[in-house]
Amino acid sequence: MLNKKIINLRITYITWSFVLSFAISISLACTPTKEKDFKDGYIIEAKVLNPKEKIKVKIKIAPNLHAYLDKGKRGVLIPISFDWEMLKRKNKINKKPQLISTPSGEYESKAEANVLRKQGSFIFEGMQLENLVGEILRVRIQLCDEISGICYRPKWAEVAITAEKASHP
Repeated sequence: MLNKKIINLRITYITWSFVLSFAISISLACTPTKEKDFKDGYIIEAKVLNPKEKIKVKIKIAPNLHAYLDKGKRGVLIPISFDWEMLKRKNKINKKPQLISTPSGEYESKAEANVLRKQGSFIFEGMQLENLVGEILRVRIQLCDEISGICYRPKWAEVAITAEKASHP
């Protein structure tokens, strides 16, 4: 009798696992995107601005997805974050640049957190930032699907830092 219950539980688990994975694949396949450039659901650009004491990190997120801007009311969510340690170890910067501007985002009542939809920019200020052109900045991002309600594993994206094009008068 016990073995029969265990077998039934395993069959139920396998069935629901299959249904859930199928639903996720359908959700991802049916998510409309206007831009074909979205890799993994996002595009990240990092540029040294003029004056050269600032870096702008612009994040674009595919439709029907969002990323967290804070840890939420319960403190358990994974917000967008930036890893400057590799650049410090390479002596490209002495200290981590200060975050001076973040996207305001939108409050998501289900998650009780601010989320980034579509796009937003983070601006950092510091010394020696012009030395970072050509270097790699690591950005951690976790995307959540707004249709299925599923959040994917956080990923570390490696972004090449470029220089802002000089404006011509």
